[in-house]
Amino acid sequence: MTSVLANCNLFTAGGRERGQDVVLDGDRIAYVGASGEGPPADLRIDCSGKWLAPGFLDLQVNGAGGALFQAAPSADTLRQMSDALSRFGITGFLPTLTATDAATTLRAAEAVRASLSQNSQAVLGLNLEGPFINASKAGMADADACRPFDVEFVRDVVEEIAPGKLYMTAAPENFDDNVETAGAILSIGHTTATYEETCAFFQSGVGVATHMFNAMTGVSGREPGVAGAILDSTATRASLIADGYHVHPATARLAFTRLGDARLFLISDGMPPIGSEITTFTYGSHLVTASSGRCTTEDGVLAGTAVDLGQAARNLAGWLDDDVATVVPLITSVPAAVLGIDAEYGAIKPGAVANLVVTDYALNVEQTIVRGDLDSLEQK
Repeated sequence: MTSVLANCNLFTAGGRERGQDVVLDGDRIAYVGASGEGPPADLRIDCSGKWLAPGFLDLQVNGAGGALFQAAPSADTLRQMSDALSRFGITGFLPTLTATDAATTLRAAEAVRASLSQNSQAVLGLNLEGPFINASKAGMADADACRPFDVEFVRDVVEEIAPGKLYMTAAPENFDDNVETAGAILSIGHTTATYEETCAFFQSGVGVATHMFNAMTGVSGREPGVAGAILDSTATRASLIADGYHVHPATARLAFTRLGDARLFLISDGMPPIGSEITTFTYGSHLVTASSGRCTTEDGVLAGTAVDLGQAARNLAGWLDDDVATVVPLITSVPAAVLGIDAEYGAIKPGAVANLVVTDYALNVEQTIVRGDLDSLEQK
């Protein structure tokens, strides 16, 4: 069945396009162009100037909807998270584990495989924020679980979750001289590496950095550190947590100025309060409290966030004093490129999966369309 979403306004490639029709053929986009000029369709829905954005992609989500993946790595948890995230425009995400024991990691991989086998609409793979990180930079993770890189273990996880993607944060100091990706997308983070060590890591084929400026060495006059190496790079992509707590607005502006809308991407680092009314939850041995989007342990240490990805994008646009359209690629096309799925995700274009978000001009989410399912939209 074909459907046309007529008289739409689109967020496209960091800009806006008015007066467009989007034709869907099943779960794919078949045509995008000026209203009234496309092919006929079985169903016509007049969007009356509503804004459409590509489905948002969040590559680091610890929990949502009251559920925490680390505590219960199961397909049921993933369904609970997916349902909650969909309300915020998230049509694809990576459930995330911090450094933990091998058994928990393998249970998480099995849960992702089960979710993929059930044709989950949102789970894209698995994010492992460890265990191959520096224990001194473990943050909320179990420092005792941090260990040297184990290529065979990584291969086992990659094979378990295929065709899902494995995104893995690792520290250069946890490798020997030979850096192997083993089929994972390696990202530098949770590390005490120097500028030179970071550059060598990039030269070995690592092309991504995790939550820029957090849990890494910063810039100083004589030692640029990991953050300086990222800023100095012309190819590295990096994630950023724009919740208003993890980085200062000026630091976020610096990252955007240098990396732009082709290399910087936003992550939520989301926790169970997103899409839920809970304000406290347990993470390992810590009691975490959420207030105004800020999640902290009993000692005041940041523990992820309760700010959703769309709000993070609006935050960054405000800090840049720019149109929110400028930062839409940071939650759509750039994370899709990081995972190598940009042929099908992250843009409103023919051939792409019909994951769309109906928003207002300021990117506030009104409805989420997953794989061309227009039932909820028709009810409006």
